Amino acid sequence: MKLVSEIKTNVYELTYLVSGGFTDSELKKVQEEIVALVKKHKGEVLSEEVWGKKPLAYTIRKVGKTYDDASYVHLRISLISEKAPEFEKDVYLNNEVIRHLLIVEKKKSETKEVSKEE
Repeated sequence: MKLVSEIKTNVYELTYLVSGGFTDSELKKVQEEIVALVKKHKGEVLSEEVWGKKPLAYTIRKVGKTYDDASYVHLRISLISEKAPEFEKDVYLNNEVIRHLLIVEKKKSETKEVSKEE
């Protein structure tokens, strides 16, 4: 007898910050590394936006460096729920990523139209 388990996938939003001192080619390299991580964890990139370089509200220290500005990158990804913690750990371990936030995208509620008959 073969048991079939359901594989639950969710849509996640990942926003991460990269050093503002990076050139466009260095930023592109980091973006490719993150996309490779998504694929490594059997996910799919649904959309990717670069929000640009912005000053930070406070100085961030990571790996002995300080950062006062950063380039923001936002991804929408589809990922198996069980793989999300491993994926997030890999993003955290990437020294080029200063900060990141991974959240589950809320599902849109469906509305039904009810017609009244007189």
